[in-house]
Amino acid sequence: MSSGDILSQRIFERNEKHDFARSGRFAAYGFIFHAPVLAQWFKFVDKIKFKSKASALGSKVLLDQTIWGPWSVSMFLSVMSLMEGKTVHEAIERVQVGFWPIYLSGGVLFIPTAFLTYSIIPLAHRGLFLQGVGLGWNTYLSYANHAVGDRVVDIEAQHPEPHSSLRPHEHPHPTIIHPSTLMNNPFSLSAPSTPSPPSQTPLAKLD
Repeated sequence: MSSGDILSQRIFERNEKHDFARSGRFAAYGFIFHAPVLAQWFKFVDKIKFKSKASALGSKVLLDQTIWGPWSVSMFLSVMSLMEGKTVHEAIERVQVGFWPIYLSGGVLFIPTAFLTYSIIPLAHRGLFLQGVGLGWNTYLSYANHAVGDRVVDIEAQHPEPHSSLRPHEHPHPTIIHPSTLMNNPFSLSAPSTPSPPSQTPLAKLD
């Protein structure tokens, strides 16, 4: 996964100074969390028996999108946030902000990829095949994770009060990035600019 982060920093973010700690976190996440769990997921799905090849293919793709997809996106955002030294609250907020745009974008890429994976690619080579597809996806994930992190920082800056002191109806819910924005431009997850305060129009004096 670190290769995708390197591409993101160099090509899309154009950072003058490379963040090696960030690349290290991506490498650690891929090695410790993602790769082992993905391998076990493939074994689990492959053991499920179906009546026909068509039903097996459709069911496996459905399982990928309804179980693996949501779990992997949530795990990625939360674990990466904690690895950056964020609090549990900030990790949850990052999931709330970034889940839907990343999940829907992943569906566009991985639904056709899943059909190829389960219909053509042998079990022994699926990991290697997905690593090739995943290079582009990991580049996007790195960019999205960084942008969503900036978005959470902006949200926290707008609500500096401790959340425990707020009443339930006053709790500042994070702004969800509209999925259509991401679908039109996968690299549009940039932190929003701070809105300017509304102009104050003086009230007319009463006679």
